[in-house]
Amino acid sequence: IDFAQTFPFVNYQFTLLQNVMNALRNQGHSGKHLSSGERSMLSGFQEAAQAVEGLDEHALVPFWRFYDATESFLEHYHRQVINRAARQAEAGQGYDVRVLKLLFLIRWVDRDVAATVDNIVTLMTDDVRENRLELRERVQASLDRLMKESYITRNGGRYQFLTDDEQEIARTHVDSETVTKKAADIVFKDIFDTPKLTVGVNQFPVEEYLDQTPVGSPGGLILRVIAGMDGGEPPTHEELILQSGRGEAIVVLCPEIDYYGQLMEAARIEKYVSTVVTANLEPSQRDIVRGKQQEKTRLEKEASGLIEEAVRRGELYVQGNAVTPAKTSSAKKRIEEALARLVDTVYPKLACIDRNYTDDAGIRRILNGTEQALPGQQPNARAIEELERKLKTEAARHRTVTMGDIQRQYQAAPYGWREADIAAVAAELLASRRAKLTYAGKAVDLQDGKCVNYLRMRSMVDKVQIEMRRTASDAERATARRTVEELCRVHDLPVDEEGLARRIREALQERRDGLQRLLDVEYRRNRDYPGYSTVADTVALLDELLKVDPD
Repeated sequence: IDFAQTFPFVNYQFTLLQNVMNALRNQGHSGKHLSSGERSMLSGFQEAAQAVEGLDEHALVPFWRFYDATESFLEHYHRQVINRAARQAEAGQGYDVRVLKLLFLIRWVDRDVAATVDNIVTLMTDDVRENRLELRERVQASLDRLMKESYITRNGGRYQFLTDDEQEIARTHVDSETVTKKAADIVFKDIFDTPKLTVGVNQFPVEEYLDQTPVGSPGGLILRVIAGMDGGEPPTHEELILQSGRGEAIVVLCPEIDYYGQLMEAARIEKYVSTVVTANLEPSQRDIVRGKQQEKTRLEKEASGLIEEAVRRGELYVQGNAVTPAKTSSAKKRIEEALARLVDTVYPKLACIDRNYTDDAGIRRILNGTEQALPGQQPNARAIEELERKLKTEAARHRTVTMGDIQRQYQAAPYGWREADIAAVAAELLASRRAKLTYAGKAVDLQDGKCVNYLRMRSMVDKVQIEMRRTASDAERATARRTVEELCRVHDLPVDEEGLARRIREALQERRDGLQRLLDVEYRRNRDYPGYSTVADTVALLDELLKVDPD
C-alpha cells in the first residue's frame, strides 16, 4: 500500500488494528461484541481521521487514537483504569493517558509488536517532522510516571498495561532482602549449584556472598558476586582490585543486562498470591491469579537466563587482578576457573600432601606396619612434620588435643587437607611410636579394629586424644639400664627405647613374681626371717610400677 494513498495513516496500522480487535474479542464478555468486519475497521479509521482533520498536512494518526473507537465495547474494569488515570492526571500530563491507551491496545498483541520504548515512540508519532530523540524522552518520562503510579509494569525492556487486579499486585510491597534472596538462589543454587570447588581429588568449601550479603556457610574460598541488588553505587575498578587482593574471587555481573525487574515482579506475585484465598475469589479473579502464577514461573526462568548471561559477560577479579578466563559458554565454569586461581593462595600448605588415601584399608596398613616406605621416600613427609610440630607445641603448653581438633585445623586454610589424608598422617606418627592415641582414658592398641574410626569417624574424633610420646634421653635410658640390671640381675637389655622398655617390663615382672613366691613360701613359714619388710615393700612398689600404662 502506498503511504500517499493511506495518509495520515501508516501502512502497518491496518493489520495491527485488526489483530488488536481480534485480541480484545477474547478479553471479557463485552469485547465479544467487537465486529471483525470491514464496518468496524472503517469506523475506527473514520473516527481517528476526524480527530486530526483540523491539523496540517504533516499530521499522522498515532495508534492510541484507535482506543476511542473500541472504548464503548470494552469491559468496565478495563475502561475504569483509563478513566481513573485521566481523572488523576496532573496539569500538563494528559500525554500519560495517551501512552496508557496505547499500551492497553497492544497489551495482547505482543507477538506483533513488542512494547519496547522504541516501538512505543514509533506508535506515538503524530507528525512527520517529529524529532525522535525528543519524543523518546517524552515517552520515557510518561512511562516512568505510569510505573510509579502502578498503571503499568516493566518486564525487561518491555512495558505492559495493568488491570485493576494486576495493579493491586504491582502495589504489593516487597523488601530488597526478598529480591536479593531470589537472585542469590539463582546464582548459588541454579548456576554455581554446589558450595564446593573440586580440584583433582580435593574439594574446597566456598563461602558465598551476593554483594555484601552472606549466603550459606563460612568456607575457605570466598566467592563474591556483585549484582548491585542494594541499589548502591557499583564498586570501581580500583576497589575491586583491592578487595580481590584480600583473598576473594569476585564476579561482577554485566551491568548492561537487566534482571531486576523480572525478580521484583516475580517476588510481588509470590507475596500477593500467598495472601489470597483463591476459593473466595470471583472466577475472573481466579483466572488472573492462575495466570500470574504462570507468569511468576516465566519471570523467574527469564531472570535465571539473564543472570547466567550476565555471569558469562561479566568481569572477574582474583588476587588483585582482573582476569580473563579461557573462553567457555558455561557460566559455572567461569566461576570455577576464577575460584581455582585462589587455591594456591588460600591453601599454601596443600602441597605437603603428596599422596592421597581413598579408603580405610590404606590407613589400616600404616597402623599395622605392613606399609613401610623406603628410606627417603616417606609419603607426606612434610605433613607428618607439620603435625608432629603441632603436637609438640601443644604438649609444651599442657593442652589436650583431640583428633577432632586435628581434623578441623588441617582441613581449613592454610592446609586444605582431606579428612582421610589427615588420618593417614596421624597414623604414620602412631605407627612410628612417636605419638599415641587415647580413648576413654586408655591407650588405643593400633591393632584395634576401631582405630581407624577413632581417626576419621565424625562421631568419635572429638572423644579421642592424640599426643606425642615422651622420648627418654640417652642419660635416662642409661640410668634405667643400670637400675634394672642391679635389681633384676639381667644383662641382655636392648639399646633402642621401645625394645628397652619392653624388656624392662618383662624383667620387672619376673623379679616381682620371684619375690612374691618368696613371700608365699619362705616367709609364710616364719616372718621373723630377716628382710621380710624389705621384700614386701619391693613387691608393692613393683606392683605400682607395673600398673603404669606401657605407652
